[in-house]
Amino acid sequence: MSETVSSFLGHVTPVPTDDTPDTPDTTDATPTDDAEPGDGPAADADAAGEPAPAHARPAPGLRGTTTVADAVTSKVVTFVAAGIDGVHNLDDLTIDVADEVASITVPLVVEYGRPVKALAEQVRVAVIEAVEQILGLDVATVDVHVTDIHLAA
Repeated sequence: MSETVSSFLGHVTPVPTDDTPDTPDTTDATPTDDAEPGDGPAADADAAGEPAPAHARPAPGLRGTTTVADAVTSKVVTFVAAGIDGVHNLDDLTIDVADEVASITVPLVVEYGRPVKALAEQVRVAVIEAVEQILGLDVATVDVHVTDIHLAA
């Protein structure tokens, strides 16, 4: 024979007595996909006069959007590219961002005597890393155009 005890959620759970063998309870109180609205612990709590649990709010990171202006991307690219040894000057950058993916063109003036292709590769890698890490944008391409060579006076 067994007695029953009501839990705070309104479920009835059999409690073994001395004359009932210890067997696991095979009933499952978790709702399934077949559950109708109004079934389950929240409905039981409401029917018992207790307040139903509040609906869970989305995580804070999901409650809005973040956009990055092209001018911000331009400042990051300018700062990174101009800081590389051998870059004398930058011309007007071209930045196109669509669906969080950036395509960037960096026209620059190289100091005379610097290996142009190696410097362009260094600029490309630094720009990609900075834009992806700092701004969280994916970078599809960084085209480096050497527009001039600066001769030291």
